Amino acid sequence: MKKYLLLLCCFPLFLIACTAEDNEGEELVITASYSNDIKPIMDAYCISCHSSPPVNGAPMQLTTAASVKEAILDRGLIERVEEGSMPEVGRLSAEEVQRIKNWKAGGYE
Repeated sequence: MKKYLLLLCCFPLFLIACTAEDNEGEELVITASYSNDIKPIMDAYCISCHSSPPVNGAPMQLTTAASVKEAILDRGLIERVEEGSMPEVGRLSAEEVQRIKNWKAGGYE
């Protein structure tokens, strides 16, 4: 009887340990939203040139979720902010760049 009781107590711990190992190496993606995470970044760093209409020779606006998504997909926005070629004034922090990446990884929700 004691053996069965011990087995019953230990089995759930075994399952938890196996589950934890199965998830090892998986990257945790923290979701980001346009209104809470991306728009404040665009407003702080990009909107002075990428407004509607764009000014100072900026090729496109970055005032909507759709326009920022297009810039990520078609104009290399993430790469440009990572390498520091954009914005022209200031520099996004690693956390801000990660928020943009999280928004992309989350399907631009």
